[in-house]
Amino acid sequence: MSGRIGARRTSGSGAPAESVAMSPSRALTETRGRAAAAIYGGGG
Repeated sequence: MSGRIGARRTSGSGAPAESVAMSPSRALTETRGRAAAAIYGGGG
């Protein structure tokens, strides 16, 4: 749970709201990729 929250914060800082509004699907994919990277990479 905490890992997901951390990933969300990172993705929020990395991807501006504009990008999310432009293409939510892509934003979701990036968020998933970042979350996976955080989980597999150790939150780095």
